[in-house]
Amino acid sequence: MNSVARVHSAYRLELAKDEGAKALLWTGGLILLLSFLNVVLAQHGVDTVDGVHLGVVALFLLGSFIASRPSTPPATVPWIVAAAAVVMVLSLQWEVWTDPTALGAAYVLIAMLAFAPFILDVRAVLTAQIPMVIGFLLAASQLDAAGVVNWIIAGMAAVLLGLVILRVRLQSIDDLADEMARSRADATRDPLTGTLNRRGVEERVPDLVGLALRRDESVSAVFVDIDGLKAANDQFGHEFGDEVIRSVADAVRFTVRAGDLVGRWGGDEFIVIGMGDPLPTEHLTTRLSNRLAHSGIAPSQWPGTVSVGSAMGRADGFDFDRLIARADADMYERRRLRRHV
Repeated sequence: MNSVARVHSAYRLELAKDEGAKALLWTGGLILLLSFLNVVLAQHGVDTVDGVHLGVVALFLLGSFIASRPSTPPATVPWIVAAAAVVMVLSLQWEVWTDPTALGAAYVLIAMLAFAPFILDVRAVLTAQIPMVIGFLLAASQLDAAGVVNWIIAGMAAVLLGLVILRVRLQSIDDLADEMARSRADATRDPLTGTLNRRGVEERVPDLVGLALRRDESVSAVFVDIDGLKAANDQFGHEFGDEVIRSVADAVRFTVRAGDLVGRWGGDEFIVIGMGDPLPTEHLTTRLSNRLAHSGIAPSQWPGTVSVGSAMGRADGFDFDRLIARADADMYERRRLRRHV
């Protein structure tokens, strides 16, 4: 499963868990209300049909309780809703079997059509439709012989229309998931360089630290500051300054390891967070300078140099702010020493 499919699946299940519990609760309440009205309006006591309805209500309320529990895996909720829907539809079909009426058959068709869009899992829907279709064929056989074929066609239409509505709804949900993913990406990416922004780095650091803990690795931070950016901006304009920033971002991405987090920390500052020992600072500075020498920017406009500092920290008891401060201080100290050589 690719990353897009995983995003779609996760969002579908998240929505199905929330909607499934609510759908079971509200449907159970609706069945209870209709059963009560039937008893009151018909002015008869509770009979076998009403007892079946009460059993269905109890099942729906139990399903809602289970589906809403935080410990219930989201992937199981569509199957819980599907199972409850099958029981409800089969109970309605049993009523048609014992007392064949057009109104009873119409209720069955409504139930067969309505359940699919709330499940949000095509496999669960198709599985649930098998006993529903078989039950409807049996119930339809008890109706007026002249209209059996029409009822069967109506049943098939209800099944297919439910699938169509489900497909349209899933597409809308997937589109919404894509839009939310793009919004999250935009919120954590620097639009100028395409690297992570400060928020993006901070959101991903806990996962990297957790992985470092499992591998018994340390965590490293490298601070990269662009030399002479203000002077270049003042002399050649901000568009030229943006070109310098993009060139440095490309050089940093090219130089660091594949699994490192690279982010733009400020206007002229970049940060790299990784596991294990980073490249020696002098070696990293040389590689960045060599890469920048081929960026196409004339040395007369910008010297093509950066200042680099680094720090290491243990993954257990990790203090991100302290690690960043140490790397920043190391960068400024190395810059000071370089200027006094």
